[in-house]
Amino acid sequence: MALFALFNIIGINLCLQVLSPGAYAETVFAPIIHSFLERETSQDSWEVMNIAFSYLHSSHDKTVYSEIFFNNKIKFQYPLSSLFPFILLDWTIPESEWRYALKIINYIAVAFNVLLVSKIFNLVLIKTSNRKNLPHSRVDALTRDFIVICLSLSFYPIVRAVQLGQIQVCLNCLFALVTWLLLKKVERLAGALTAIMALIKPQYLIIYIWSFIRKKYQFFVWFSIVFTSGLLTSFMVFGSENNIDYLKVLSFISRHGESFKNNHSINGLVNRLIFNGKNLQWEDHAFAPFNSIVYISTLASSLILISIALMPISPKRSEGGTIDFLIIALSSTMASPIAWEHHYGILLPIYAAILPLSLMESTFSRTNILLLALTYVFCSNYFNVTDLLANIPILNIFQSYLFIAAFVLLLYLYRLRSLLLPTQRL
Repeated sequence: MALFALFNIIGINLCLQVLSPGAYAETVFAPIIHSFLERETSQDSWEVMNIAFSYLHSSHDKTVYSEIFFNNKIKFQYPLSSLFPFILLDWTIPESEWRYALKIINYIAVAFNVLLVSKIFNLVLIKTSNRKNLPHSRVDALTRDFIVICLSLSFYPIVRAVQLGQIQVCLNCLFALVTWLLLKKVERLAGALTAIMALIKPQYLIIYIWSFIRKKYQFFVWFSIVFTSGLLTSFMVFGSENNIDYLKVLSFISRHGESFKNNHSINGLVNRLIFNGKNLQWEDHAFAPFNSIVYISTLASSLILISIALMPISPKRSEGGTIDFLIIALSSTMASPIAWEHHYGILLPIYAAILPLSLMESTFSRTNILLLALTYVFCSNYFNVTDLLANIPILNIFQSYLFIAAFVLLLYLYRLRSLLLPTQRL
């Protein structure tokens, strides 16, 4: 594990840095340095959320989405329930300090995320290992934790979210916490926290459906309570018209999506494949043009991914277990029309949970471990060199290396779930 960590963090990135043409030599080290060493960071989603919050607290005659999203072309793509943190900020500190406070929140969230990933790895390791396979000294345990921390802090989707100033930093942390709680069988709190995630990003409502189908009723009930309370509060605070208007935004996004290279979804892949929209240039105020091929491909792939994840599975296997939860969570991310790199920060706790399982005698094979390692390499690093393929038909599919790796990982999760017996369910 130590050799792999060294190879992934240093070896691969040095090779990319040395062998890539100058303009394409950026690696994961750039966002690491920008995120943790430079004083100022960007305010990507936090900034547009602040704009929407300010608009709602000013005199206006149009709904927030009509004015901000459709008229001003500002990409505020979140439900209004995502603005609750700004209410707390408004009550506690001056607006001039909000930017600094949000940056500190993100730093705390990423630190807590790393801690949770280490705890997830150790918890699953203890559950799946014989005592003779566990570390015999405190030094061994600390070394293992240090390696996990290094891998976490060099995981590109994680540090990219911090670099951008994304609320996804907090969502990634919440997802790691939910995963750890499910491993600890604390389903009520896990359901409540997942509801908070859904109040910020509605794609996580798919997990709500999953919890009912899998008869995880404690999770389902507490999700229902928290989500309903949050939604009602949003209607009371921001008005019904503003909230309902969000459905138009969701419809628009599903019909267009993003062609920009960092959109790792079927929508982004097909947009680039048929050269629909700008591939290498980020557009602050525009989406990809509507294209029926892209729209149908997006809808069909989303339905397939979610339907398969929700299908009943044999009760002789690990139905409703943590691996099943990881499958539906990853599927919901991949099924979205827009899945930026930082959305795949949820992969970090997934890797932490499944590595010990992959080393179990009943599931271990060299092929499985090699496959898992390869997906990690492509999910945790930034291969900017694939931009050279942007204008080459068919070959530009490799710009979606993160999506392809995540898809292989999803298949691996299905395979792992099928190999686990009820007595091995997490």
